Amino acid sequence: MLKFKKSVISKMNKFNISSFFTNSQNEPKTEIKIAEFCQANYGYYIWPCSVILANFVYLNKNKIFDSQDGVVLEIGAGTSLPSIVAKKFNIFNKIIVTDNLNENSKLFDLIKYTLELNEIELINGFDNPNSNGVLIQHFDWTHLDGNFLDKIPKIDFIIGSDYSKKLDLVVAIRFLIEFNNEKIEFYTTFQIRSFDSYMKLIYLLQKYSLKFQKLEIEDQVVFKKNQTEHLAHTNYNRFVQKMVRSFGDIAIQKRLLNVGPT
Repeated sequence: MLKFKKSVISKMNKFNISSFFTNSQNEPKTEIKIAEFCQANYGYYIWPCSVILANFVYLNKNKIFDSQDGVVLEIGAGTSLPSIVAKKFNIFNKIIVTDNLNENSKLFDLIKYTLELNEIELINGFDNPNSNGVLIQHFDWTHLDGNFLDKIPKIDFIIGSDYSKKLDLVVAIRFLIEFNNEKIEFYTTFQIRSFDSYMKLIYLLQKYSLKFQKLEIEDQVVFKKNQTEHLAHTNYNRFVQKMVRSFGDIAIQKRLLNVGPT
């Protein structure tokens, strides 16, 4: 079991630095530092679903994600917590962090600073087999560009969290499955904020021949904030989803909705 205990430890270079401490009986205590820039743009700070996804990645490092040689791409990464966890624990050798860097002008510097805080190398590509860092790429999924495919290798896994306000991301997933690797698996955590957004998601999945599956998390993620413990799930109906290409009939798992606050 892995627990993240969050505490804001300092403010440097105009960024707030949040520290996550792992709590695992099987491994030494590890600190992960994430830079945040708290302003109106929600891509600059940590969302609860990102913590859940990071925990899921860690818990499945010897299960779903059991090949270090695989390539993982985090889409709409923001502060990139799941990618940092994946690299910190050597779950993947090749990690690509992507977001709309043109729209979020400070995001590249924020991610770069987070890599420095965790002593992770920023690389320009995977040409060097000995490279052991993270690649940052601009990817605006609202304007799909074939040139992006020339900048990335074959992707095995995509991870992403809390994109429920931008469900057109489903189109981008289909784009990558179609033109990069038809066997891509996309793992995501998100919060259903309204019935309308849920129905739009189902419509897009059907339209682009994708299917998704609800996955169980071994335990709740617990983190500390302002001296109070919070369960990351609470009543928000957040969960991990696996999304893949549907080669036959589209299978949409039915579930009761527990719509949380907006």
